[in-house]
Amino acid sequence: KVAGRTIDVRRAHEGEKIVTLDEKEFTLNPNNLVICDTEKPVALAGIMGGANSGMDENTTSLLFECATFARDCVRKTSRALGQNSDSSARYEKGVDRNSPELGLARALHLIQELDCGDITTLEYDLTDGRPLERKHIVTTPAKICGVLGITVPEQTMIDILQRLEFTVDVQADGSWDVSAPLYREDVESFPDLAEEVIREYGYDHINPTFLNTASVTNGGLNYAQKQQLKTKRLLAAQGFYEASTLAFYSNAELDMLHIPAEDAARKAIRILNPISENLSIMRTLLTPSMLNVIVDNLKKGNAEGRLFEMAPVYLAKELPISEHPHERQTLCIGAFGPEEDFFTVKGAMEALAAGFDLTFTYERETTPWLHPGISAAVYCNGKRLGVFGKLSNEINGELEIAKDQKDSQNIYLGELDYEALMSCVDGELRYKPLSPYAAVKRDLALVCEEKVTCGEIENTIKKASSLITEVKLFDIYRGANLGEGKKSMAFSLTLSDPSAEISADQVERTVKKVLGNLKFKLGIEIR
Repeated sequence: KVAGRTIDVRRAHEGEKIVTLDEKEFTLNPNNLVICDTEKPVALAGIMGGANSGMDENTTSLLFECATFARDCVRKTSRALGQNSDSSARYEKGVDRNSPELGLARALHLIQELDCGDITTLEYDLTDGRPLERKHIVTTPAKICGVLGITVPEQTMIDILQRLEFTVDVQADGSWDVSAPLYREDVESFPDLAEEVIREYGYDHINPTFLNTASVTNGGLNYAQKQQLKTKRLLAAQGFYEASTLAFYSNAELDMLHIPAEDAARKAIRILNPISENLSIMRTLLTPSMLNVIVDNLKKGNAEGRLFEMAPVYLAKELPISEHPHERQTLCIGAFGPEEDFFTVKGAMEALAAGFDLTFTYERETTPWLHPGISAAVYCNGKRLGVFGKLSNEINGELEIAKDQKDSQNIYLGELDYEALMSCVDGELRYKPLSPYAAVKRDLALVCEEKVTCGEIENTIKKASSLITEVKLFDIYRGANLGEGKKSMAFSLTLSDPSAEISADQVERTVKKVLGNLKFKLGIEIR
């Protein structure tokens, strides 16, 4: 209820609170405009009234207050608080100064007509006393036609504008002094007049033309587009479907992934006038968007799936930005379902590498959003491309999905710098004839320390001889008979020479060299 006999429109005090009519409580700051009585805020200006100002069965007197508010003030408050209403939607688009008087008169007329109250003569006009003046735009018919790209008869344009409640005063020099209706605050210059004219004259009168810089080509894809399409097809062949998400999200998405405050991903570009607070920053990672898509699918009953997205992330050199940010093309993949595992994503990585005739190496690495023991960094030619692995248990437990889904669900995510990946590709792939000589395979069962990684062993084996063309892990064994902290890893080696048949002696020397290097560099013994 309104206390006292004072209505004060002011900026909110830091930490001041208000409960709105929809029973939501907000903590305010000086950026928020409020309407107050002598004691407290009773409304968020232009957005919603306070619960303390609502009517109940004991209400006998009503105070009508009608005003206009700056559209940017209402929009910023609405976005910052996440409070949207019909009122804020109207004020954000702009309400003309003439409307409060008309609106208040209409409300009072309805009360009188419906005989639901007695209207007093008490009224306060708190405007600054300036007369309401129509906005004037000085232009020429040629300027309006120049915007449209066609010639519209002058009298036709005058008739259209006058029907829309504009006044047109033709000057002696041929220019027009056009005044807009009071309620048309959106009209500011002659391009706005051109829009009004063509809206009534008909868009079908416009003749389509090429832009000055346009050119006609035979079509087709350039090299970069072909590489992107090839990447997408390689992932589609692994059972992945393409996803497409918005280029914006909020800090809440970074909080969801437990990104530290000092992390570079936190240096996001903030939108000055976001559609909503949920879309208030330009994304610096694709992973939050991918995780949201996965969660949305789980909520809708899709218990498994494989997805990928190729899109830019927006990286500013400094904040606030003084130049255009780097739009780095990035590839993100996600796999979820009870049957998915670490090797689903690793297999997709290997297929990607094979498709571009590359070799990826993997090193154990942890990030805030991945499981510390089930994650790895991807390298190619010494360049770090990105990371992949299982979503951390802590983040998985915080997802807004059913508890039974959390217990049985496996979510794996990966994000690669696509530009770094393409920098490793050496042009178009060239045909390589198959060797006429049969390849030789040998299997090695090796005993090593638990801390030794598969990648370290594979790299050591490949460097031992140029005859080794492929190394594959096909078994891992752990048991008490191996000793504490030990494991056995079995690898299949493929040896081939395109110019000659490999002899048994060459195979024997190569295997001995491999075993020697493994023992010397990694302390590995043959089982």
